[in-house]
Amino acid sequence: MIESDPSAVLAVALPSLLRQNMPARTRNAIEEHVDMDGELEVLHEDRVQGSRFVYKLKAFGLDYSLNFKKNPPTHLNSGTRVRVRGVRVNTTLALDSAASVQAMAAIAPNTFGEQRTLVILVNFRNNTSQPYNVGYATNLFNSTSNFFLENSYGQTFLSTTMLDWKTIDMDALSSNCDYNLIASKADTAATSAGVTLSNFRRKVYAFLSASDCGWWGLGSVGGNPSRASINGSLQLRVAGHEMGHNLELWHSHSLDCGAVVLGGTCAVGEYGDTVDILGATANHYNALPAPLWTIGKEQVAIRPKLSLFAGAARRHMTGARRGIQFVNGKIFVR
Repeated sequence: MIESDPSAVLAVALPSLLRQNMPARTRNAIEEHVDMDGELEVLHEDRVQGSRFVYKLKAFGLDYSLNFKKNPPTHLNSGTRVRVRGVRVNTTLALDSAASVQAMAAIAPNTFGEQRTLVILVNFRNNTSQPYNVGYATNLFNSTSNFFLENSYGQTFLSTTMLDWKTIDMDALSSNCDYNLIASKADTAATSAGVTLSNFRRKVYAFLSASDCGWWGLGSVGGNPSRASINGSLQLRVAGHEMGHNLELWHSHSLDCGAVVLGGTCAVGEYGDTVDILGATANHYNALPAPLWTIGKEQVAIRPKLSLFAGAARRHMTGARRGIQFVNGKIFVR
């Protein structure tokens, strides 16, 4: 119930004092108001319909599912040390909103330079087919590396170790889309093959299509190491999208307000940007992610008249600078 309707759980949760006065056996079987510290993990499941963010708290050696009544946090990345406040049932928590998550210590950015990446090709004991060979996969991640080089003005690239197909000890349709178990068994196979997992900032699991998952890609938003899972379709648009999440990028949306520019009833498109790989295409990231890879950043004082904005910005759009960004009363030319 917490996962499907956290607001209902929050509404009916027993007060802490009442719970404390119950017998231990009863107390351990019902919900509990808690404050918990741990490490945040933010994942995104990408699918045609029903894409969603998944929030977890790593604490006491367990993964706790975080389920928000409204407005989940969109400013925190995987690896951030946090304190959460909510109602717990076993390893599942209901929380009100982003205000229920307090950042204690942020993880350092990890977007520059060589990104040591391990890619593991995974199949299953009931399906050992190999729909593409290691050469194709290697070329695909070389293309992904070149994509990052272009977007970062030559500052970020992948150094990829490709691990040929590993058959893990589970069936393709019996996992109930347990991507944690798939990753764990793939890690074990890599270790058995002599790979030192701690040498890599990024891990990618490319496995045979598992219909019980439903999504075509899953990526952690940030994280060191980050992780990405690719369900069946290994192509640049998928790898670049999921590893874009790994580089701390969120989706590139659209806002459709009909006949007016802004106002009235507007519809948000989750993948609405038609010229961005974090949106609905395989093109470059837009200007917004530029802080990840800024070179020669300049601040331009805002002019009182909008007509002067474009002229002031254009005067600074030289060389490799290709974007204009407006943040908190400042114009940044990237």
